[in-house]
Amino acid sequence: MSTRCNIKITSPDRTPLYLYRHWNGYLAKTGANVVEVANRANKWHGFGAWCNIVNGFLSQFYEREPNHKPSPVYEVTDAAHGDIECFYWIEIVSAGITIHHATGYGPELEAETKAYTLDQFTAFVNEARAHANTRIEELKRVSPDYYADAELYPML
Repeated sequence: MSTRCNIKITSPDRTPLYLYRHWNGYLAKTGANVVEVANRANKWHGFGAWCNIVNGFLSQFYEREPNHKPSPVYEVTDAAHGDIECFYWIEIVSAGITIHHATGYGPELEAETKAYTLDQFTAFVNEARAHANTRIEELKRVSPDYYADAELYPML
């Protein structure tokens, strides 16, 4: 089953851009991806930051599988999808980058986000990764045959 999400990217001088991700939209994966992309773009301002963030997401592809070409991780959409479970909003402002986030279900998540500084959001993602790692370790203990190769998430 997938955990679908949207990422909204805004700056004062740009129309909002929405990205959709069908798989792994939860904090430990997409939230970490948001932190990584935002950190790389944080040294830029305005349109430069916006371009770096958009390119950071659109240049990502899932690994190639036999008989399938590589597919993009993110696709551009015109609004929040109706069946999302996580919503991220990267807001580029004169003071830097603000990350907004909400979980739940549906497009109304866009109106329910909580704002974080990049450092605060990084700590929030690391908490989610620590929780996921605890669960992975438990699964490896109780079902080693099935979860032996499961990898722990590194902290950001």
